[in-house]
Amino acid sequence: MQNIKSFEDAKRLWSTAVGEFIIEFTQIEQILHLVIERYLTDKLVTNENLVDSIENRIKLMQLIIKDKLTEKNFFELQKHCQTLLRLKDTRNLIVHNSLVLIIEQNNLGEIKVGEYEIGSLRKNKKSIKYTRLVSDINQLKKTITQLSAIIVSAN
Repeated sequence: MQNIKSFEDAKRLWSTAVGEFIIEFTQIEQILHLVIERYLTDKLVTNENLVDSIENRIKLMQLIIKDKLTEKNFFELQKHCQTLLRLKDTRNLIVHNSLVLIIEQNNLGEIKVGEYEIGSLRKNKKSIKYTRLVSDINQLKKTITQLSAIIVSAN
């Protein structure tokens, strides 16, 4: 459990991690943009309306460089793209939701104060704990490094 005494302490802790995740994720978005821009000169294909989602940009990047990679590297590329799609969900969760303190009441009426997390108030009730966010940051950094190496090998 996090040793946090106030909401302000929680915001300071989380804001650093959220900021780091967002900055790292924008590197992925830039890599995808650069690959698409470099290999495709057809403005119809690179039109932002056609590649408006990260899912579409990832698919397009895979199609663009598939023939430039060894089978092993393409397999690795696909694996990293799946990781990116999972991390996109983390990105959306932290960007569109707020930090909350989890307070639960059991069926005996006892109240338990839990940890802070970023959580959705929608039906799906998705949330992320701080330790998971830190883990996702590390995974994102690793994926950026490995994905970049694969893309460079396509040249």
